[in-house]
Amino acid sequence: MSLATLLTLLALAIVGVLIVDFVRSYVAATSTGWQRLWDAGRGSATMVVAQLGAVVALITAVSDHLADWISSLLGDPAAADSVKSAIQSYVTPATVGTAMLVFSGLVAWARLRTLSKPSA
Repeated sequence: MSLATLLTLLALAIVGVLIVDFVRSYVAATSTGWQRLWDAGRGSATMVVAQLGAVVALITAVSDHLADWISSLLGDPAAADSVKSAIQSYVTPATVGTAMLVFSGLVAWARLRTLSKPSA
C-alpha cells in the first residue's frame, strides 16, 4: 500500500467521523434550519465552515481515485480518462487556490463573528 493511499484512507476516516458527528447533531436538534446548523457546529460558525471545507478538500483530493472507481464500476477503462478530464476541467490550480481563499475568508469571518458574541 502506497503512502498516498494510506493518507487518503486516513483522510476518509477523519472526514467520515466529522460528517457522522455533524449529521447526528443536526438531526438531534429540534429548531430552525439555521439553529440546527449552529447546534451541529457546537455553537461555532467556525466549526461549520471548517467542516464544510474539509469535505470539499476531501472530494478534491480523492477525485482521481473516484474516477478510477467509477471506471471499474462501469467496466470501461476509458471511462476513467473521461471522468478525470471532466473533473480536471473544474478542479484547476486556480480554482483550488480560489476555493482556499474563500474558505480562509469564511473561517476568519465565522471566527470573528463567534468571538464578538458576548459569553453567557
